[in-house]
Amino acid sequence: MADRLGILPHIVEAILNHVSGHRAGVAGVCNRARYAAEMREALERWAEHVAALPVRKPGRAGAGSRPEAKITHSNVAKR
Repeated sequence: MADRLGILPHIVEAILNHVSGHRAGVAGVCNRARYAAEMREALERWAEHVAALPVRKPGRAGAGSRPEAKITHSNVAKR
């Protein structure tokens, strides 16, 4: 999804606070960048993407979903 939104992998890692890839080992020690502006832009793009998703009406199962696997308040209390 990040590639479709044009978000670079190291920005996604920074948002998720991952210590891998671009921030692991020597690269992580040398790279102290915070990427605040880039993370803000990435999160704004993600917000626009989510806002553009179609809204489902309550009570309607989506394609491929299994209604019997749906978690509700009543069956959570039984667990």
